[in-house]
Amino acid sequence: MFLWLSILAAGIGLGAKIFDLLVLAGAWGASPPASLALMPYGAGYPIDPGNFFQPLSAILLVAILGALISGRKTPFEYRIWLWLPLLMFILIWIFTRPFSGR
Repeated sequence: MFLWLSILAAGIGLGAKIFDLLVLAGAWGASPPASLALMPYGAGYPIDPGNFFQPLSAILLVAILGALISGRKTPFEYRIWLWLPLLMFILIWIFTRPFSGR
C-alpha cells in the first residue's frame, strides 16, 4: 500500500511540476513586461504553490518511509530500489531549499 501511495503521490507531483514549468512558465513570457509581475511566486502571484506541494511532499515522504520500513525484510537487491526514492527525495529537498543569501 505504501509503495502504491508513493508512486501515486510522485506521479501527481511530477505532473504538477511539469504543468508549472511548461504552461505557467510559458504564460510568464507571453506578454512581458506585464507578466513579469507574476514571475515565479512573487508578491503579485495569485496563489501560493506551497499550499499544494508541501502537503503532497509530506504524503510522499510518509509513503516512501512506509514502503522502506515495510520492505525491510526483502532481499537486498529489492531494498536498494526502496532506498532510492528516499535518497532522491533528500537530494531534491537539499537542492530546492530557498537560500537565505548568506
